[in-house]
Amino acid sequence: MGAPSKDSPFAGAGDFVPHVVVRNLLGTAQSVTITIEYPQPAPVGAPLAAPSSPETAGEDTGATGLSSPATNAHTIPRPPTPGDKTHHPEWGAGTGATVGSMVVTSLPVGPYSTADYSLAAAMSQLPLPLPFCSIRIQYSGAPGSLEAEVSSVESKRDLVVDARVENEGNGWAGSGANPWHLDKNTESILFLTNMSDQSARIGFSITAAGIHYYLTQLKLNPHETRALNIRSLRDAQLADFKKSKIPAAANDGSVSW
Repeated sequence: MGAPSKDSPFAGAGDFVPHVVVRNLLGTAQSVTITIEYPQPAPVGAPLAAPSSPETAGEDTGATGLSSPATNAHTIPRPPTPGDKTHHPEWGAGTGATVGSMVVTSLPVGPYSTADYSLAAAMSQLPLPLPFCSIRIQYSGAPGSLEAEVSSVESKRDLVVDARVENEGNGWAGSGANPWHLDKNTESILFLTNMSDQSARIGFSITAAGIHYYLTQLKLNPHETRALNIRSLRDAQLADFKKSKIPAAANDGSVSW
């Protein structure tokens, strides 16, 4: 969103404006609320507070409830330091110390109609630049009564980054096998977001040259987004619980979680 910060996987790629497109599948109007969740660092030496609950954060606990217009913060631990054998920095720095939350708009969407909402107006209210952000879309109708997609449009070039939209009411979700590739012009980044108000364990495997490399101890805190760089994981040459490593010369493979 905007011009990504220097530590972003999208650094130097341009200046982006996200668009949220929603389609009401009902014959009656419903309300849609759009919230941006973004990384914000905590002051150095500041104590880490407990994560905000829905009651303290001003959020409706219903699966399709609407958030109240407020700025909330969910605290997560600071990123690991180099040499930490339990939580390797190569797993991704996460979102720093806290996750900021800002309700951008609540808008009505008519029966069987589609709305395209640009987040350009929200730029001035965010602590830009940001490495990345997550967008939460909540609606007043029954589960499954609205479809949505999010696309970030670069303002000067013919470049659009589509984001996967997932229903936070879903249970276990597996990704299948997704290809990755590395060369001098290509990076492969895996984004993981915990959409719930509780911590979530994540397990995934990377396959390359017939070797299966597993990460089994990764945990995402409430509302945390983490970007995992496949190149960093490969180059770190850290063994998993089976003593396997991603082959140092591997340039492609698959990842699943």
